[in-house]
Amino acid sequence: MTIKPIRILFFLASLLLVLLGISKLGLPQRDLGAVVIAELDTIPPPPPPVDLILDKPTIIGFLRDSLYLDSLKEHLGEEDFYVSMDDYMWYTYTLLETFTAAGIELVWEYGSDLTFFVPGHADVLSLKRDPSVLYQYFYFDGDSLFETNVFLEGTPLENYEVESDSIEIDPTVYMEIPGASDEDNRQQWWVDDCAECLKLSDTLELDMNGNGTSEFIFWDLGYCTSLVIREAGADDIRIGCHIQGRNNLPETVDWVNIWYRVTEQEVFETTFDDNEVLGERKVKLDNYGFYIGKAEAGGGVIGYVDGQLLYLHQGC
Repeated sequence: MTIKPIRILFFLASLLLVLLGISKLGLPQRDLGAVVIAELDTIPPPPPPVDLILDKPTIIGFLRDSLYLDSLKEHLGEEDFYVSMDDYMWYTYTLLETFTAAGIELVWEYGSDLTFFVPGHADVLSLKRDPSVLYQYFYFDGDSLFETNVFLEGTPLENYEVESDSIEIDPTVYMEIPGASDEDNRQQWWVDDCAECLKLSDTLELDMNGNGTSEFIFWDLGYCTSLVIREAGADDIRIGCHIQGRNNLPETVDWVNIWYRVTEQEVFETTFDDNEVLGERKVKLDNYGFYIGKAEAGGGVIGYVDGQLLYLHQGC
C-alpha cells in the first residue's frame, strides 16, 4: 500500500504539537500577582506631606510679615525704621543678584517654622525661626542645611563674583519681601508746608548744563534708593546707591525727604576745614540745578559748575 506524502507531513506536524504540549505541562505556572507586587516594591514611595522638598542647593529666608514690621516701626520711630529698612533692602538685593547669577533657588518663608524633606533620608525635619531676630537665612548645599546670613557667610557663595549688568531680577521675587514695593518704605514723604517741594515720585525737567537739552531727574526707589539724571543721547548719571568718588556727590540719598528745583544761577556753598564750618561762598552754576535735603538737617544743591556736576553743601 502506498502512503501519500501529504499524509506523512500531517502526521509529523500532529506529533510535533503533541510533544510540545507535553513539554509545557512540566513548566511551573507564573504567579502574576507576585510579579506585580515585586515590581511595585521597586517604585519609590511618594514624598511625605511637607512645606519643602530639598533636592538641590537652596537658600531659605525667614521674613517678617507686615504686621510685625508695623510694630517695629512704632518701636524704632519712623525715621530710624526707614533708614534701617533701606539699608537692608540694599543687602537683600545683592543676595538676589548672587543667587540668580549662581542659579540657586531661593525660598521665602513667613511662618514660624518650616517642615522639609531631603530625598534619601527617612525623617521629615523641621526648621524653626528664632523669635529674637528680625531675619534668618539658611543654606542647603545639596546634602546638609546650615544657618548663614544675608551676606551668605560660610557658604560657597560668600565671595561669589556677580556681573550685575547681565543680571535681571524677576520683580515678582523682590516684591515678595514685605515693604519692598511700598513707596512709604522708600522714603516717600515730604514737608507739607514747602510750597516748592516735589514728591519723590515726581520727575523734574531741567536744563542743567545749559546745552539747550533738558535733563529728566527722577528717583529710583527700587532695591537701593538713588537719583537718576537722564539726558537724550547721554549715559544716565546715578547719584547714591553707594557709588563712590565723584565730585563730592552723595554716596547715599536714602536720607532725602525734600527736593526742589533751583532756578537761581548763583547759589551759596558752605565750606569746611576738618569738619569745622568756615563760612559760605558764592558759586555760579552753568545753568540751573536742584536741591536735595532733609528737614531740619540741611542738604545741598546739585548742578554743573564749569562743566562738572557737583554737590554744593548747604547748612551745618
